[in-house]
Amino acid sequence: MIPVNNTGSGRIAIPFSRKKLSRLLIISAVFAVLGCWILLTPINEGTGLLNHPIIRNGSALCALLLGLLGTGLAIRKLLQHQPALMIDDEGITDHSSPVAAGYIPWSDVQLITTTTVVNQKLILLIIRNAEAYILQQKNIIARKGMRMNFKNYGSPVCISASGLQCTAGELEQLIERKLSAYKRAGAAYPI
Repeated sequence: MIPVNNTGSGRIAIPFSRKKLSRLLIISAVFAVLGCWILLTPINEGTGLLNHPIIRNGSALCALLLGLLGTGLAIRKLLQHQPALMIDDEGITDHSSPVAAGYIPWSDVQLITTTTVVNQKLILLIIRNAEAYILQQKNIIARKGMRMNFKNYGSPVCISASGLQCTAGELEQLIERKLSAYKRAGAAYPI
């Protein structure tokens, strides 16, 4: 069951999961500390693979950067007061990830499909004029992320429930119900 905040008038707010974000924060902090520890610890004499300075320092830097990135993302989302997703009769507003698309009206959604990446189910919204959604991103990194999503999955809008207070299956059903209701209403009142 989706623990959502129903804000009235058919609008449903799905918040971030504080438990999942706290877990990400702890794991990320451990990675950052481990990376620092490896960088600051002197290299032992020997011929092991981890004693090679390039491999050792490269691994430590990767751990440190991933740890800092995850820590920053988790803290940012924990301090964020807006919901991760808002779903209503007119569309969906996505703030669930760094490459979130923002507001998408149901009239732009052609199809909802899913894919699995590293045991994580992604909900893909196949939208009209995907390039316009990519170009509206002000952040160049987010724009590149959306372009990569479009190239790899056929849509720039990929929603994961991994940080939300619901499962991917529950989220998919909710989005499909709202889109179907919008299409039925449109068929009843053609323009």
